[in-house]
Amino acid sequence: MDATATPQLKRPVQVTVAVWLIIYSGVIFLTKAIFLADWKDPWSFLTVPLMLSFLLIWIYPILRRRNWARWVVSVGTFLCCWQAAGHLHKNGLNWEAGEKLLIIGALIETLVSWVKVFLLFSKPANDWFRTSTPPKTETPPNPS
Repeated sequence: MDATATPQLKRPVQVTVAVWLIIYSGVIFLTKAIFLADWKDPWSFLTVPLMLSFLLIWIYPILRRRNWARWVVSVGTFLCCWQAAGHLHKNGLNWEAGEKLLIIGALIETLVSWVKVFLLFSKPANDWFRTSTPPKTETPPNPS
């Protein structure tokens, strides 16, 4: 058996960095949601548990080598960026003092989102996700 046929058991750095970027994005979004929420509305209290469960739904399958999880993250990233672009187009790009930071923050968040998608579809990540189940080791027969 040659060296190229053995599956990669260790998680690549690209996948680990992408997971940490997902956590970073979730923490930033959760912080914005907490500070911008209308706490008089009873539905606002669902923000934190929903965001935490959403993060776990994205992160856990990726760490379990589920290939479909990469596609969920990429489609979710595309939809979030599409919504952000539509929001900026609808409201216009007003470079006033307060909105300048919001626009720059949105552009940075968009860049981070596409970096995590790129990392999840890089060559080492593709190889790691392709071998979705680690090989079973043969157990020696019981001598008794």
